[in-house]
Amino acid sequence: MTWFTLKNEEICGPFETAHIISNCDDTSLIWGPGMEEWTDKKSWKSFLNKPKKTEPNFSSEVEVISSHEESKSVEEVAEIALHQLNDKWFYAYNGKKFGPLNQSHLILKLSSLEEVEKALLWKKGEDNWRPLFEFPKLLNILNEKLDEKKAA
Repeated sequence: MTWFTLKNEEICGPFETAHIISNCDDTSLIWGPGMEEWTDKKSWKSFLNKPKKTEPNFSSEVEVISSHEESKSVEEVAEIALHQLNDKWFYAYNGKKFGPLNQSHLILKLSSLEEVEKALLWKKGEDNWRPLFEFPKLLNILNEKLDEKKAA
């Protein structure tokens, strides 16, 4: 199986498992077929150690997708990885940067911040980090999430 790495906003790969184990540090994110998101090295090792089912359970959409992805070419997997990166958000808060996160995970993280107005956001294609209020669609979704929390 081959893997891709993400470090300093640069995707590299494909790499064999042995290369990842010996050459990737804890600041690199790793992704490969069957994985839903980029993950750190520790979580990737957990993914490797999970027992694999011998027969796919077709009642599970995730397993069907994973089985399908494993049959893709390296170029197709790289394209999926790039799309995932382009669909990811990063945020900065109190001098620290977090990400990549998909939009729903970003909203969840932002909704847990004490001073969300201090968060800065960035996504591939953006020129600079920008404050949350400059992303009205995200702000609306976040406000709905915060209203749900208050009502609960």
